[in-house]
Amino acid sequence: MPFFETEDASALTTQNIDVAHMIDLNGKGVMEALALVEAALFAHQGAEEKRLWFRFDPPTGETPQPLFQPVGRLLRDAIRVGNAKRAMPVQAGGWIVRLASKVR
Repeated sequence: MPFFETEDASALTTQNIDVAHMIDLNGKGVMEALALVEAALFAHQGAEEKRLWFRFDPPTGETPQPLFQPVGRLLRDAIRVGNAKRAMPVQAGGWIVRLASKVR
């Protein structure tokens, strides 16, 4: 059985979108969206944990390239290097990422 922290387990059953900042990626191309995500991850590093919502609409037939996978891959890499703790998709569209606290 996997272990989830209480906050993460709660987020699986509810739309827990209590976040410090929401970054709107609607209407952005993939490269521009990834640059904004990287900039936000860097800008919001700090001594305490924060949660960010990278919001974008779910793909439609008119969407040139959905952002879900490219942003998800970038967040996965941020988790691997220790800049983030968790990233979870949001039904309303996008990803919520919990940033790791940094010791200064």
